[in-house]
Amino acid sequence: MIRHFWNIFTSKKSTEALHDIEVVVRDFGYIVDYKKFAEDYRILQIEVESEKVAGFYDRLSAAFNVEKYNEVALRRAGDDEVFINVRILA
Repeated sequence: MIRHFWNIFTSKKSTEALHDIEVVVRDFGYIVDYKKFAEDYRILQIEVESEKVAGFYDRLSAAFNVEKYNEVALRRAGDDEVFINVRILA
């Protein structure tokens, strides 16, 4: 299992941005956890099958400015986890 850490920067309204992310997630995995830290900052934890992570990144990158900033390999089986920090730029 690998944990991927990505940032999304968007000027979309938060409800629109989260809806667009959710539409993409449905094709690749599912949201495990969602936290709202501020009006302009959210964190999503998403589980994705390992072989679908590249496609997931490509689809998100087509809709948003996505920045990869870290990957951590863990010694356990299972789907990969993607942690996405969403920054709403007003």
